[in-house]
Amino acid sequence: MAQQWSFVAAGSGATGADPVPGMPSGWMPGDLLLVVGVCSTVSFSATPPAGWSEVARYTTGTPRMVVWLRTAVLGDTAPTCTNSGASSAAVMVAYRRLQSGTTDAVGSMAAAAGTSLATGTVSCSEVDELLFSIWGCGVSPASTTTITKDANVTTRVSKTASTSICAYNICDEYRSASGTTTTRTATTNRTVNLNAIQVAFKQHRMPLVIMPPIIPAKVQCYG
Repeated sequence: MAQQWSFVAAGSGATGADPVPGMPSGWMPGDLLLVVGVCSTVSFSATPPAGWSEVARYTTGTPRMVVWLRTAVLGDTAPTCTNSGASSAAVMVAYRRLQSGTTDAVGSMAAAAGTSLATGTVSCSEVDELLFSIWGCGVSPASTTTITKDANVTTRVSKTASTSICAYNICDEYRSASGTTTTRTATTNRTVNLNAIQVAFKQHRMPLVIMPPIIPAKVQCYG
């Protein structure tokens, strides 16, 4: 049975030390929430915010990137992405799942300096997994730097780099088949340091419970 996902929204981005990304509009309990943080010089805390799980992390060189996820619950508020880097940028996106239950995630990381960068690949065990390609770049050496996505993916939220704040481009696609994914390549308008992450999500479906038939009680009539 194919899995189904729907994009809900991206929250407002946050920048500067200890950024707090906004909650996506219209999110509901049970949604998949994903936070992406990018910084030039100081790694985000190795301990994710309470209730969040780490999907991927790059902590050497520049930029540095982290991806966290959680299943939304009633009363959720935006987490603080702890670090002291003034160049930090963070954002949250939300997706709705057809199936209830937990979510698996696997990821691959790539890093290079230049005007383009391809993601690694991951192995999808089921069809219609939700596949993210995420790129981040350090502060722009002059003016601004824009990350242009691969033609095969859809951008959900992006940010242009300035001389003081990092950039990101968060894209997704839906896998029509299981197996190894294809690399996706983003380009930039100037030479910068880049990270790329490819992450796949699948849903753990709750087991089907078959209830025994209900047998009506025998009714006795007395004359």
